[in-house]
Amino acid sequence: MSDNLETLMFLMGKKLETSSNNSENIEKKEIISIERKSFDYNKLDKDISDFLKKKQYEIFNIFNNTYTKIGKILKDAQDKLKGNNQYNGLFYQWFKSMGFKKDKVYALISRYNLLIENSDKQLTIEKLPLSLSYEISKKSCPSILKAEVLNGKINSLKEFKIVYKKNFDLRDTNKSLIKKNEKYETDIKEGLDFILKNIKEFKNIEFKKLKQENLKLFFHSILEIKKKIKYIKNNFI
Repeated sequence: MSDNLETLMFLMGKKLETSSNNSENIEKKEIISIERKSFDYNKLDKDISDFLKKKQYEIFNIFNNTYTKIGKILKDAQDKLKGNNQYNGLFYQWFKSMGFKKDKVYALISRYNLLIENSDKQLTIEKLPLSLSYEISKKSCPSILKAEVLNGKINSLKEFKIVYKKNFDLRDTNKSLIKKNEKYETDIKEGLDFILKNIKEFKNIEFKKLKQENLKLFFHSILEIKKKIKYIKNNFI
């Protein structure tokens, strides 16, 4: 299904039902999902090619304007009902009752907020594939990447993912490694403190009171620790 041509039903978990009161005046209509397929305009003569491109743009525009309007409506409702009051949970119950999916509702609100925050780029944002506009409206989206999309350097979600993976996945990995290293460092220090503390207690053990079996086990354990300490000293210090 096309990002730009997702129907409203993509946002909802059920089909719209026509009112029984208006059944005489309103015919049942099936909501059409338009699937984007690669269309080669180069095979057509210029007049027909330009005409169809224009009509495609008009269709995209209708859908994108609709998403913007729905985003505004949802944002208005959210603002009206937010806060720690008697309306807690009402917003969720309200949009859920209409069959809207939670992730799509908040994605549309984020997209609308993006439009408000970047009013000078409104036309650019509305022309973007819906999935790409969702992506750059996330708080986690790197500002550099968002700017590249708004400046027309990235035009599809596929391009976005390629650039993100190339430039930001590595940074995330490095951050993760740094955190792991810091954790290892903390754990090592705690381990050394534990060893030093208990070594002092070992010196006070009355070995004569230990059973032969326990004394032997203790001896081999100390030898093993001694070997490990030598290994650490020779390889890491």
